[in-house]
Amino acid sequence: MAPISAVSPASWEGFDEGIVKIGSALGPAGAPFSEAPFSEATFSYCTAEFPFAVLVADLFRDLVPELRLPLEDIHGSDKSAASRLRRMLRTASDREHKRKTVKAFGDLWREFVRRVILPHLGEEWVAFEREPNIRVHFARQKATTAPHCDSDHFHSPFEVNFWIPVVDVDGAASLWAESSPGAGDFHPFAARYGEAVRFYGNACQHFTVDNSTRRTRVSFDARVIRGRDVARA
Repeated sequence: MAPISAVSPASWEGFDEGIVKIGSALGPAGAPFSEAPFSEATFSYCTAEFPFAVLVADLFRDLVPELRLPLEDIHGSDKSAASRLRRMLRTASDREHKRKTVKAFGDLWREFVRRVILPHLGEEWVAFEREPNIRVHFARQKATTAPHCDSDHFHSPFEVNFWIPVVDVDGAASLWAESSPGAGDFHPFAARYGEAVRFYGNACQHFTVDNSTRRTRVSFDARVIRGRDVARA
């Protein structure tokens, strides 16, 4: 799945066929950007109902059969397998013979939006990226993401970021961010599998550091716009 640095309307679910939508009226103006949901929060979900780790492992096995599992140990695979995984993830959604595993992951993500993110945001409908970015930060690998805000890449200020690890993460094996725009209190997200992190990546700097741990971090992320904000996004 190709990373998206500058999101165009074509990469969003909901402007044509697949919007998660109940009702049609836009709500009132959103809260100030310093308030929820434009703030950091961690919440839990049921991994039995949303087994993202299982589907990601299935996808990885499809792409690179010789890859070593579990996910947090895939750095133990030979270097060529790890390098091939990075390359193939960029085009996984375009590979015809991999469509089954990609589709299964995408279907589960859309159900997650409908059953978890909609009530979390208190919305009747949202627009969301249809293909989350799956990211791998191998153990002992240099930082993969430089400090940035999504606004640097011309993203809408009405976007809310959802970052979902499929392994337990903390410290150097996680994503780092400031808690509010300009706060400078950079910290790693600490989350277990079954927890998701919401944050305001549009204006809060976020980045990775060198993964000095013995654990590979596997996560996925996507941006969501509340229904009430779509018309002005």
